[in-house]
Amino acid sequence: VMCTLFPTINAQYEILADDATPLGQRLGILGKSKVPFIVTGMQLCPENERRLVVFGRSEVRVLLLNPSHSGIVLHLDLDFVKANEDTRDCILHCHWLAGSQSQLCVCSSKIIRFYDVSIGKQKSMPLKEYVLGSKNTLRSSCLAPRGEMSSRLFLQLENGRLHFIDLKLSQGKVEWPGY
Repeated sequence: VMCTLFPTINAQYEILADDATPLGQRLGILGKSKVPFIVTGMQLCPENERRLVVFGRSEVRVLLLNPSHSGIVLHLDLDFVKANEDTRDCILHCHWLAGSQSQLCVCSSKIIRFYDVSIGKQKSMPLKEYVLGSKNTLRSSCLAPRGEMSSRLFLQLENGRLHFIDLKLSQGKVEWPGY
């Protein structure tokens, strides 16, 4: 028997005090587009709300949305090869770097890669990558802006350790100490 101190709520049919319409019925569909993989996450670029990155377990696609966000104008696929073709290696998160609409960090369970996703290319190769040691596995990551052109990337490893990397954009290139 599973017990909880909190009441169970079905958010799909939650009635708000100011409106008797369920939330799911008030959400509008701006447009639809197919992606050739199962999407596990997405991240909108804070510097340009027309750029959206969508990712699956081993695929990443950057989309340029039209001004009304109702369709896709262009797309760019990122070249993502798993670490040593490890079948357990999967993409966990994608992060837009602070102050840029073309620098993207892709964190998988074994590799952290940085891409320049300037629209106009057919496919983007990683500019830099950091391979975690064979005994280390990334479980989660988040990016915190620390000014106009710098960020701190937090990494939580499988063993519970929390690490961070200070990132800086300089002349369109990603830099971090010790690399």
